[in-house]
Amino acid sequence: MSTLINNCLSRNNFIILLMSTFLVLPFNLFMNEITILLISDLLISLVVVAFVLNLFSFNRYVLSIVFSIFVIANAIFFYMDYFLGVSISLSVIMAIVQTNSKEAVESLSVISYKSIPIALVFVILPIYLSFKFKLSSEKILDSLKEKLGLLFIFILLIFISLFTNLNKLTQDNDPRGVRYIYLLLNINTEQYPINWVYNTGKYFSINQGNFTFSDIPTKNKFSATQKNQPFNIVLVIGETARSDRFSLGGYKRKTNPLLEKRENLVFFNNFYSCYNMTIPSVSCLLGFKKGKDFVANLDKNLTHNVESFVPIFKNANFDTFLISSNSYKPRDPMFQRIKEINSITYLAHSLGNKDEDLIPLLQKIIDTENKNKPNKLIILHTMGSHYKYSARYPEEFQKWSPICSSLTDRNVTDCDKKYLDNEYDNTILYTDHILNEIMNVLNNTNSILIYVSDHGESLGETYGDRTFYNHGTLVRPMPVEQRHIPAILWFSDMWIKNFGDKQLNNARAKKNKTLNHDFISYSMLDCAFIESKFIDKSLSLCSPVAPKTVSTSIDDSPLPKNKKK
Repeated sequence: MSTLINNCLSRNNFIILLMSTFLVLPFNLFMNEITILLISDLLISLVVVAFVLNLFSFNRYVLSIVFSIFVIANAIFFYMDYFLGVSISLSVIMAIVQTNSKEAVESLSVISYKSIPIALVFVILPIYLSFKFKLSSEKILDSLKEKLGLLFIFILLIFISLFTNLNKLTQDNDPRGVRYIYLLLNINTEQYPINWVYNTGKYFSINQGNFTFSDIPTKNKFSATQKNQPFNIVLVIGETARSDRFSLGGYKRKTNPLLEKRENLVFFNNFYSCYNMTIPSVSCLLGFKKGKDFVANLDKNLTHNVESFVPIFKNANFDTFLISSNSYKPRDPMFQRIKEINSITYLAHSLGNKDEDLIPLLQKIIDTENKNKPNKLIILHTMGSHYKYSARYPEEFQKWSPICSSLTDRNVTDCDKKYLDNEYDNTILYTDHILNEIMNVLNNTNSILIYVSDHGESLGETYGDRTFYNHGTLVRPMPVEQRHIPAILWFSDMWIKNFGDKQLNNARAKKNKTLNHDFISYSMLDCAFIESKFIDKSLSLCSPVAPKTVSTSIDDSPLPKNKKK
């Protein structure tokens, strides 16, 4: 017995368990109230992490490097979750991997000096100590005994975990009870560091997998109604815009002074996003799956049976264009939905680039005549109100101040909410300018424009005992600010003159109805005079048919785990 204890408590095992304990306990205890269920999950997570670290214990430096990677990643994701309310999910991993280096520099530039003590205690110090520890050199037989000792610890921890959850196995009404029947498979994928490792693995699985494509464009018959004049249908995808910050919808500040003067414009007051992260939301709004169904099986729907209205427009002989301030990567699910577009132009993102740089490129497209393809589909993807807010607009659009980024303490969570509101509202004022400029380019042509944001944004709103910033929060109910988004339908003067105002009047009748991203793809086709039995007229903004009842929330979001903050 004493030999077994000695093998269990060997120097190497002690170091591995100490590292594992640091990676599991502090981060998860900060985020959750202590319960029997939490203790059980922590024990299993401890076993998993210790097992992984043990695989790298053949060399002290390799072990320290792996441990350092875990510590740094834990700290980054913990900051996002605890301080910003951004849940660690597949969508968050996608956003991080897809973010270009210049945008990442923007995010890093707002880290507060108050983070330094935290970084010293939870990042620098443990990494330093990990390189000071020395693993003992052992013979093969001694090493094998040591591994068996560690295995014994694993088994002991697992049995303790199972014992604490015996009551769960008999509670059929507990939605988590079924999970414990699987015993050894009881791994809580929402705990640190399991959460980000698990979702990173899911991302690379998707990224390396094969995309399959829908047969909607070929299986259904689509016919384009011929008009006596060419026309343009334009989709402007906004970024991180909140509906309640548009004065078009009643916001107290005049954030839309130019759009308020526009004729032939409809602002939809109750419009909701499919998701609260860019890649899933844009992928969803470009296709035809209902948002609720899309989110219910998100991993699969991002890569399998990929849907988009783009090939339908191509088959209808539209010249197709994308101009984007966001760079889509080849394995990006968004790119797979627009890759058939004839012309794709990315603006190289930098601290100096602004959305107004899209305008000359749009003007060039409008001025280009293609007699073989007279009609145009144009998609503009803007940076909109994406954080860092002050980097989104030129100085002359800083109407409201002071702003957070002009303060010594630039950490968004430490900024006075009034200052944060000022900075964000300036981005909406700039969006007003951008949309107005786009309409100026289009107004002397037969053009229709649909503007919709991909998702919203939290700006320090408090729900219960938690305060939320940014987006990507997966709790039920999701903060409404992250899903209530602006949506606009606008017709050029020439469109109204040549094609009439029936579509405009139909849209006006829906301005106060509850709508969501489900309406975008069907509206793009219906508003562009494309006919098909496939097109659901009750999901078209241009149709006289009464709108279908749609979901305003993400019902399939995981329940919160007794978050403390």
